[in-house]
Amino acid sequence: MKLRTTYSFLGFILLLLSCGGEHQQDSTQTQTAEHWINKAIEAHGSDALEHAEVIFTFREADYLVKKDGHDFYYQRQQVDTSGRRIIDQVWPDSTYRTVDGKRQLLTPKKANAISESIHSVVYFAFLPQALKDPAVQSAYIDQTQVKGEMYHRIKVTFDEENGGQDHEDEYLYWIHDTKHTLDYLAYNFQVNGGGARFRAAENPREIANVRFQDYKNYKPVDEGKELMRLDSLYEQDTLELVSEIQLQNIEVAIVKE
Repeated sequence: MKLRTTYSFLGFILLLLSCGGEHQQDSTQTQTAEHWINKAIEAHGSDALEHAEVIFTFREADYLVKKDGHDFYYQRQQVDTSGRRIIDQVWPDSTYRTVDGKRQLLTPKKANAISESIHSVVYFAFLPQALKDPAVQSAYIDQTQVKGEMYHRIKVTFDEENGGQDHEDEYLYWIHDTKHTLDYLAYNFQVNGGGARFRAAENPREIANVRFQDYKNYKPVDEGKELMRLDSLYEQDTLELVSEIQLQNIEVAIVKE
């Protein structure tokens, strides 16, 4: 009876040590990931975007972004094929649309679609600053080489409460070992049948000491969702170019705290 009790106690201790080891490993992965994310944010100067007004043009739509910490206001203006001027406005708790100056009645589904579309554009435009969002859950994966350069791979997911409708999507970021620039990223998505994308940064430039860059947007030919293999496929030139992500007419006004 005592022997069985001793074995049970030892098993309980081993279980605690095992769980503690896993928790410590997860904590280390998170701390290491945050370290490299902070390095990238510093290298890009994008911390300044937390308190800034930014305008840019993307795919013939004009964007205005005002950020003050977690408070924000996003605006998108565009002219549709019928010549109507459409203005979308997004605050943390509301979304509005006007067409030729007339307020539109939006269903919750339509309002969410507009908000998510604008958030997505701003997210990629403001990388890596967007990786400081409270909804971000990051983990360090490993070191790897791409095109002869050493990178740190960071995995990012989003918590369900604050991660938006696409919180189930996964992201992978490649941060340069010495320059600390975010040169590649990949993500998978669930909508429209799902899939994966790999983006390679190009045309980096500094505006108000903040680094902005465009991207070539690729997809795997087989439309697989496994992100870890996309850098190898990119090196083998076996990814299919889908589009080019280009920001134009960028202006930045840094708002002092």
